[in-house]
Amino acid sequence: MRVAVYGLGNVGSALVAALLNAGFEVIGVDIKEKLVKDLNAGRIKSKEPGVKEAIRKGLKKGLFRATLDGVEASKQSKVKIIIVPVVLDKRNKADLKPLINATKVIAKGLKKGDLVITETTLPIGTTANVVTPLLEKGSKLKAGKDFFVAHAPERVYVGRILEDYKKYKKVVGGINRTSGLKAKKFYEKLFPKGVILMENSDAAEAAKIFGILYRNTNIALANELYRICERFGINFWKVREAVNSIGFFHIHKPGIPGGYCVPVYPHFVSHLPEAELIRKVLEINEKKMVGYHVKKLEKELRKIGKKLKNSKVLILGRSFRAGVKEDAYSASLSFVKALKNKVKALIMYDPLYKKEEMEALGVKGVDSLKDVIRKVDAVIIANDNRKFRIVKKIFKGPIIDVFGVLED
Repeated sequence: MRVAVYGLGNVGSALVAALLNAGFEVIGVDIKEKLVKDLNAGRIKSKEPGVKEAIRKGLKKGLFRATLDGVEASKQSKVKIIIVPVVLDKRNKADLKPLINATKVIAKGLKKGDLVITETTLPIGTTANVVTPLLEKGSKLKAGKDFFVAHAPERVYVGRILEDYKKYKKVVGGINRTSGLKAKKFYEKLFPKGVILMENSDAAEAAKIFGILYRNTNIALANELYRICERFGINFWKVREAVNSIGFFHIHKPGIPGGYCVPVYPHFVSHLPEAELIRKVLEINEKKMVGYHVKKLEKELRKIGKKLKNSKVLILGRSFRAGVKEDAYSASLSFVKALKNKVKALIMYDPLYKKEEMEALGVKGVDSLKDVIRKVDAVIIANDNRKFRIVKKIFKGPIIDVFGVLED
């Protein structure tokens, strides 16, 4: 069976690798010409374990090729998987343009008996009410009868994607039962733990979003508990450890969620009248915690006789998570925005980024932590990189530990 994958970013290329490992022939589709050329030449930039090897092996065996021609890929494939990015626009609404464009391209090559699957995380109802009508309009075929449509959200963790394919069950929901069963049968070849068949595509979309909401909500709770402990002079981390010593409690770590998942997908439902708690969660995690830590920084600087406007502040970590070179919605970006015009100097260090890359944010970038640590007045640890624990030994000034790196 030949499968076309639309969207060859980090998660899309890992999906290609998993399909190749399972014995499928794969056509990769993307709109970026350089990316397509690089993939066809065996130049794979993915840092996901196992991806480079799988794609290069696929190229060598003639089982993989990348293309800009999504229509032809649709004509030549039986299964089409859409895994293009859906991010937020300026109004914090889901920007569906990449999804819509990919769908229209697929529709032009759609044939009877084909299966179209959305893996991109989507607002509830998108597969049934946006993707399906576009496919019908462009192909003149009837969904659920002539061709089949399902949603099967990716449920992986960056840095271990191929491993997660082996660890977790796949969630699938079709626009009708036949679509769901066809998608289930397809994914059973990829997921050894099995497939969870939902009642429809709406339910499958909800399953992904709700998992992210669970995490975001628990981070917001941890943030509130952390602030309560600070008010009473209690060590939050000791309290957390004590609470979590009982198996049915699990207080999360406080922090400011980053990346393309946790800060983004709650907005897919936050406008709904029932989403009162979700809106509060977003307010805490996106706004209050940055302001709280800035005020704490000012307070700690005053203790050593310094004013914020006269201070040099070092931000540790540009990426949203240790070990992943991605700064989407990272805490560091929020702190740069909040402090840029309020301090004497704003300096950044992240071992994953070059000095010039950090300076593109309008801050001073440095290549070495030890060279700068004695020249600053305060430090903000803005991601969970455990290597930053060294600052506790080499720096005696105020340290704002946003993710509890020093306590872990």
